[in-house]
Amino acid sequence: DLLREEFCFVDTDDNGVISKSELQSLVKNVSTQANLPLVDGEQLDFSMKLFDLNQDGKLTTEELLRALVLDGAVAEDAVDADVYGVFDRNGNGTIEQEEFRQTLGDIGANGDATKDFVYDRVDRLSESGGHLNSSAFGNALVLMRALLLGY
Repeated sequence: DLLREEFCFVDTDDNGVISKSELQSLVKNVSTQANLPLVDGEQLDFSMKLFDLNQDGKLTTEELLRALVLDGAVAEDAVDADVYGVFDRNGNGTIEQEEFRQTLGDIGANGDATKDFVYDRVDRLSESGGHLNSSAFGNALVLMRALLLGY
Protein backbone atom coordinates (compact mmCIF):
# COMPACT_ATOMS: atom_id res chain seq x y z
CA ASP A 1 0.00 0.00 0.00
CA LEU A 2 2.89 2.38 0.68
CA LEU A 3 4.32 1.83 -2.78
CA ARG A 4 0.89 2.26 -4.34
CA GLU A 5 0.56 5.71 -2.73
CA GLU A 6 4.02 6.74 -3.88
CA PHE A 7 3.27 5.70 -7.47
CA CYS A 8 -0.02 7.60 -7.66
CA PHE A 9 1.90 10.49 -9.23
CA VAL A 10 2.21 8.44 -12.44
CA ASP A 11 -1.57 8.44 -12.90
CA THR A 12 -1.81 12.23 -13.19
CA ASP A 13 -5.53 12.30 -14.06
CA ASP A 14 -6.28 9.87 -11.19
CA ASN A 15 -8.48 7.56 -13.31
CA GLY A 16 -6.72 4.32 -12.31
CA VAL A 17 -5.23 3.80 -15.79
CA ILE A 18 -1.78 4.90 -16.92
CA SER A 19 -1.94 6.41 -20.39
CA LYS A 20 0.88 6.37 -22.88
CA SER A 21 1.51 10.08 -22.26
CA GLU A 22 1.65 9.50 -18.49
CA LEU A 23 4.15 6.66 -18.91
CA GLN A 24 6.12 8.74 -21.40
CA SER A 25 6.35 11.58 -18.86
CA LEU A 26 7.60 9.15 -16.20
CA VAL A 27 10.17 7.64 -18.55
CA LYS A 28 11.35 11.10 -19.63
CA ASN A 29 11.81 12.23 -16.02
CA VAL A 30 13.68 9.06 -15.04
CA SER A 31 15.82 9.17 -18.18
CA THR A 32 16.74 12.80 -17.57
CA GLN A 33 17.60 12.23 -13.91
CA ALA A 34 19.61 9.08 -14.64
CA ASN A 35 21.21 10.55 -17.79
CA LEU A 36 19.82 7.72 -19.94
CA PRO A 37 18.68 7.91 -23.56
CA LEU A 38 14.96 8.43 -24.12
CA VAL A 39 12.93 5.52 -25.44
CA ASP A 40 11.12 5.89 -28.74
CA GLY A 41 7.37 5.50 -29.28
CA GLU A 42 7.68 1.88 -30.39
CA GLN A 43 9.60 0.93 -27.24
CA LEU A 44 7.03 2.74 -25.12
CA ASP A 45 4.16 0.89 -26.83
CA PHE A 46 5.94 -2.41 -26.19
CA SER A 47 6.48 -1.51 -22.52
CA MET A 48 2.82 -0.65 -22.10
CA LYS A 49 1.82 -4.04 -23.52
CA LEU A 50 4.48 -5.85 -21.51
CA PHE A 51 3.44 -4.31 -18.18
CA ASP A 52 -0.29 -4.84 -18.89
CA LEU A 53 -0.07 -8.12 -17.01
CA ASN A 54 -3.68 -9.19 -17.52
CA GLN A 55 -3.56 -8.11 -21.18
CA ASP A 56 -6.83 -6.17 -21.06
CA GLY A 57 -5.39 -3.25 -23.04
CA LYS A 58 -5.18 -0.98 -19.98
CA LEU A 59 -2.09 -0.37 -17.88
CA THR A 60 -3.07 0.28 -14.28
CA THR A 61 -0.93 1.63 -11.48
CA GLU A 62 -1.32 -1.77 -9.79
CA GLU A 63 0.03 -3.60 -12.87
CA LEU A 64 2.94 -1.20 -13.20
CA LEU A 65 3.82 -1.75 -9.55
CA ARG A 66 3.63 -5.55 -9.90
CA ALA A 67 5.78 -5.46 -13.04
CA LEU A 68 8.36 -3.26 -11.34
CA VAL A 69 8.39 -5.56 -8.32
CA LEU A 70 8.95 -8.58 -10.56
CA ASP A 71 11.64 -6.69 -12.44
CA GLY A 72 13.59 -5.41 -9.45
CA ALA A 73 12.81 -7.70 -6.53
CA VAL A 74 15.65 -10.13 -7.11
CA ALA A 75 19.24 -9.04 -7.69
CA GLU A 76 22.43 -11.03 -7.27
CA ASP A 77 20.43 -13.99 -5.89
CA ALA A 78 19.01 -11.88 -3.04
CA VAL A 79 15.38 -10.88 -2.59
CA ASP A 80 14.59 -7.31 -1.60
CA ALA A 81 13.58 -7.46 2.08
CA ASP A 82 10.70 -5.02 1.61
CA VAL A 83 9.27 -7.11 -1.23
CA TYR A 84 9.61 -10.25 0.89
CA GLY A 85 7.76 -8.49 3.70
CA VAL A 86 4.89 -7.52 1.40
CA PHE A 87 4.43 -11.12 0.28
CA ASP A 88 4.80 -12.55 3.80
CA ARG A 89 1.34 -11.32 4.80
CA ASN A 90 1.08 -13.44 7.95
CA GLY A 91 4.58 -12.48 9.11
CA ASN A 92 5.79 -16.03 9.75
CA GLY A 93 9.01 -15.60 7.76
CA THR A 94 8.01 -17.78 4.80
CA ILE A 95 5.76 -17.39 1.77
CA GLU A 96 2.79 -19.75 1.52
CA GLN A 97 0.97 -20.46 -1.72
CA GLU A 98 -2.07 -18.31 -0.88
CA GLU A 99 0.18 -15.36 0.00
CA PHE A 100 1.95 -15.79 -3.33
CA ARG A 101 -1.35 -15.93 -5.25
CA GLN A 102 -2.98 -12.98 -3.49
CA THR A 103 -0.02 -10.65 -3.58
CA LEU A 104 0.66 -11.16 -7.29
CA GLY A 105 -2.96 -10.19 -8.01
CA ASP A 106 -4.69 -10.39 -11.37
CA ILE A 107 -2.37 -11.53 -14.14
CA GLY A 108 -5.06 -12.39 -16.64
CA ALA A 109 -6.54 -15.57 -18.04
CA ASN A 110 -5.12 -18.68 -16.39
CA GLY A 111 -3.30 -16.40 -13.94
CA ASP A 112 -4.09 -18.46 -10.86
CA ALA A 113 -3.02 -21.64 -12.66
CA THR A 114 0.25 -19.95 -13.67
CA LYS A 115 0.92 -18.77 -10.12
CA ASP A 116 0.12 -22.24 -8.76
CA PHE A 117 2.36 -23.91 -11.35
CA VAL A 118 5.30 -21.66 -10.47
CA TYR A 119 4.79 -21.98 -6.72
CA ASP A 120 4.35 -25.77 -6.85
CA ARG A 121 7.37 -26.25 -9.09
CA VAL A 122 9.67 -24.13 -6.94
CA ASP A 123 8.27 -25.67 -3.76
CA ARG A 124 8.90 -29.18 -5.07
CA LEU A 125 12.40 -28.43 -6.41
CA SER A 126 13.48 -26.64 -3.25
CA GLU A 127 11.78 -29.17 -0.97
CA SER A 128 10.19 -26.29 0.94
CA GLY A 129 7.11 -28.15 2.16
CA GLY A 130 4.74 -25.35 1.19
CA HIS A 131 6.76 -22.62 2.91
CA LEU A 132 9.13 -20.79 0.55
CA ASN A 133 12.15 -19.23 2.23
CA SER A 134 13.84 -16.16 0.76
CA SER A 135 15.96 -18.13 -1.68
CA ALA A 136 13.08 -20.27 -2.98
CA PHE A 137 10.84 -17.20 -3.15
CA GLY A 138 13.50 -15.44 -5.23
CA ASN A 139 13.48 -18.37 -7.64
CA ALA A 140 9.68 -18.17 -7.86
CA LEU A 141 9.83 -14.44 -8.66
CA VAL A 142 12.48 -14.99 -11.32
CA LEU A 143 10.31 -17.68 -12.93
CA MET A 144 7.23 -15.43 -12.76
CA ARG A 145 9.22 -12.58 -14.30
CA ALA A 146 10.32 -14.83 -17.15
CA LEU A 147 6.76 -15.99 -17.77
CA LEU A 148 5.12 -12.58 -17.52
CA LEU A 149 7.77 -10.18 -18.73
CA GLY A 150 9.76 -12.50 -20.99
CA TYR A 151 13.17 -12.16 -19.35
